[in-house]
Amino acid sequence: MHPDGANSQKSPPSNHSYASLLPVLLKSLLTGILISLLLLLLMVVAWYFTPLPERYGPVMVFVISAAGIITGSYQAGKNLGYQGWLNGGLVGVGYVLVVIVLGLILGQGFSAGITIISKLFLGFVLGLVGGVWGVNS
Repeated sequence: MHPDGANSQKSPPSNHSYASLLPVLLKSLLTGILISLLLLLLMVVAWYFTPLPERYGPVMVFVISAAGIITGSYQAGKNLGYQGWLNGGLVGVGYVLVVIVLGLILGQGFSAGITIISKLFLGFVLGLVGGVWGVNS
């Protein structure tokens, strides 16, 4: 709450419909995935032409995924202009779900448990950060 008693959270416009929300979230999710793929390609090229040790791979993949989630959720918050925490969080969770499905398709296997829950939670938190940043920029 603001000192004058007004609610500081931006609300959806009165003509808001969830049907108009979905295309923005999907476009933002796609943006995040494309950013990640571009950065992964750059990482592979860097590995090919430089003597980067492979032990940095997991950290670099995490940073690239975080950049993709934050970028996509930033776009969602910026384009929608309200509830950046929720819309960004949805983009983050969607990103993690897409990565899980791609892993299944590529034969990585699936083990339900705390690892999946922690990845979904982290995706939501990173998305929350990007969404709030997008609404407030």
